[in-house]
Order: sequence, then structure tokens, then C-alpha cells
Amino acid sequence: MLKAGEVKATPEFIGLDEFSVSGRRLYHMAICDLVKREIMEVVEGQGRQGVEEYMDILSDPEMVKGVVMDMHEAFRQAVRMCLP
Repeated sequence: MLKAGEVKATPEFIGLDEFSVSGRRLYHMAICDLVKREIMEVVEGQGRQGVEEYMDILSDPEMVKGVVMDMHEAFRQAVRMCLP
């Protein structure tokens, strides 16, 4: 996980998606800058904690205009809590 200060700029549009590693039940989550089309972070697991930790280190969370994600409840809760 990135540490505070390692995030270069807060993206306007963030994408969140989980994926299975090696076809197993081990999941990771990709956090992407959708404007620049680049992966910002890959977080182990698929829960709320990884999203919250990432959102907490954003330098300007008010700059985020939208988040594209599936309707995974953990993602929705984290985004609601961290990006009012």
C-alpha cells in the first residue's frame, strides 16, 4: 500500500475493480485513475479497509468528481465515508 505523500495527484475520476489472482479465491483490488488510464495502486483483498486506506491518503479528496465501481457493498460504504 502506498504511504502518505506517495500519491502524486488526486484523480478526478477513480475506478475500483477486484480481480482473482491465479484463478483462486484470492482477490486483489485495482485502483485506477480513469482520466490518465493508469493503475494507481493494487491492494490485496477485496474489502472496505483497502479502499478506505487509499482514500485517506489522497491529498485533495474534494477533487474527486466520480468513482466507477461495481456495486460491491464494501466499495460503496468506503466511498460514501471517505468522499462525501
